[in-house]
Amino acid sequence: MERPKLMLMNDGEDTFRYYTLVKRVPGLIRGVISENSLEGEKADKLEKLAKDFEDDGRGVCGEVAGNGFDVIKEYWGKMWRETPWLHGECYMYHVVAQIMGWEQEQFDFFANNKDKSVVACLPAIHKACEKLAEGTSPCTETLIKGSLWGNKVDLCLFSDTDTSRLEATCDTHIMVNDVKAVVQYLESPEVKNVHFIADNYGYELFNDLLLIDHLIAIGKTCTIHCKHMPYFVSDTIINDVHRFAAYMAAEEHAPTAAFGKRIQKHLETGALKLSTDPFWAAPLEFTDMPPSVISMLSDSHLTFIKGDLNYRKLVGDRLWDRDHPFDKVVEYFPTPLCSLRTAKSEACVGIPKEIQERLEKEQPWPKWGCSGDYGVIHFRK
Repeated sequence: MERPKLMLMNDGEDTFRYYTLVKRVPGLIRGVISENSLEGEKADKLEKLAKDFEDDGRGVCGEVAGNGFDVIKEYWGKMWRETPWLHGECYMYHVVAQIMGWEQEQFDFFANNKDKSVVACLPAIHKACEKLAEGTSPCTETLIKGSLWGNKVDLCLFSDTDTSRLEATCDTHIMVNDVKAVVQYLESPEVKNVHFIADNYGYELFNDLLLIDHLIAIGKTCTIHCKHMPYFVSDTIINDVHRFAAYMAAEEHAPTAAFGKRIQKHLETGALKLSTDPFWAAPLEFTDMPPSVISMLSDSHLTFIKGDLNYRKLVGDRLWDRDHPFDKVVEYFPTPLCSLRTAKSEACVGIPKEIQERLEKEQPWPKWGCSGDYGVIHFRK
């Protein structure tokens, strides 16, 4: 199947990717300085990087030691604005990690942002855990939808204290809704191992863990694939899962503490496994998945692919016809999959024309594709 070209960062000043290039990225980089009270060499290097993007993306894309991804090498010495959005945006986080000395220090420079987001969503976490303690556990369908809408809380797009993103969203905002087919397949006895390619820490991870806890209760084994480095502000690394479970287990709110301890037990028994690989944070599409990562997924009977960035990597960050069949685009993927994505970028496939017509009246394109107000539950068996 012929694939459209990758979207470039400077494809047009009216695009969300151009806004990312000159506005969002500089703000995210400066956030690392302010959140970690940086001074001196690290702060200076980060400020220069921010200005490289702010200056219409005319700064030079440089080499990152130990991360010489072939796909990005051709852009070394060229301007950031000349890179495909997917490649350049992902690679920028590797540059930040190198400046911050991640490989040597293993210090999560986004931890403050992540922790503040958890504090902001604690009332919602308490409410959900109270329902669990009362024995009113939501059904599989409701938990899958919760995992979808948890993806609205994304710290590279929204404030870490913006609780409006926690509000429930109606089914009419699910542009493609394969949830009943997912439930039917997921609850079959043949499906034993379920994998999650994780996205955001905090409220999204909490909703993922609610679903995982339920799946373990009905006899499944679950694996979460995390990033290996701080990434896109709120992306989940392995230590995040452990510290989030510990945080909940230490809560004075008894139902939340009980849930946190149950997650810790799942981790101890192996009912919940954690995995990571540099591929998940590479400036690559999933079509570039190496044999080692395919092997990691080999026992998965269903893989939940979480969030917008993973969706961009799954379908390709390309200018598809928005009604192009999802199944055809992802036919290469090695396992059955369910994409749970709130739309926060212009990559978009599988949306029927009649749905697009309705969305145009509600939020004219590209807003409905980038606002995070709409989502998809795409299933391919």
